Amino acid sequence: MFAAIPTWFAGLIQGVVGLCIVRGLIGIVGATFVGCQFWCTLMFEKEIAGTMNAIAGGWGNLGGGLTQAIMVGIYAMNTSSPSCDAECGWRNAFFIPAFALMFISVLVYTLGDDCPQGKYVPPVDTSSTRGEKKASAVDVAKNWNVWVLVLQYAVCFGMELHVNNTIALYYFDRFDLSITTAGLIASLFGLMNLFARAWGGMI
Repeated sequence: MFAAIPTWFAGLIQGVVGLCIVRGLIGIVGATFVGCQFWCTLMFEKEIAGTMNAIAGGWGNLGGGLTQAIMVGIYAMNTSSPSCDAECGWRNAFFIPAFALMFISVLVYTLGDDCPQGKYVPPVDTSSTRGEKKASAVDVAKNWNVWVLVLQYAVCFGMELHVNNTIALYYFDRFDLSITTAGLIASLFGLMNLFARAWGGMI
């Protein structure tokens, strides 16, 4: 439900500061993707955890392509009205996904389960962990391997996010396409994750 708040206010942005605040909050929402990957690791056996993470991640990235296609469709629908110009079209386009996020969050909260058995209770083997000190966040931060992985992830996934954010504008400016056509073509980059990322996990 938190995701609906910055999405709602996206249509009310008036300057750079507002843009940075809204994009930052939406970025926090997007970071829940990492929690999804952790959840998949817990839910599935180690033999298939990588494949399931790849499928879940691919479907998550698929959202980037769907967003490109759906949002330009909403924009085109808005601007088809004689009383709605281009600015009205893009501002009002954010209200539909905001309402959708609120509706879906209520469904997930009221109908969702941790796992098929209901509430998830992780198994604990006290015989192997008795007397051992649990690692803290500070201990994790001191491990240089963690920072290598953080850097790699920031570079590769950060590049994908950048492409998702700018590819429609590139097609619009470079090839003189309409914003609707540019968005539909740009959506293919995200839509290919329906199978491309899953294949990576399977291979």
